[in-house]
Amino acid sequence: MAVAERKPGADVIHHSDPGVQYASSEYVDELKRCRFEISMARAGNPYEKAIIKRGFIRRLATSHRISLKS
Repeated sequence: MAVAERKPGADVIHHSDPGVQYASSEYVDELKRCRFEISMARAGNPYEKAIIKRGFIRRLATSHRISLKS
């Protein structure tokens, strides 16, 4: 399992669509066991992913000290 090999920190956010496989109790329990923050998009809202991606890119740029200014 990737979690066992990579040993992610406590600041992992797992963002998914509202598919049944991501909302199952077994899957959610595993995410909680790994101490991931769970984030799920609302059905029919394509703009949520853009917001999550923008935040991820900013966070990645900050951690690698990359300027996003044009």
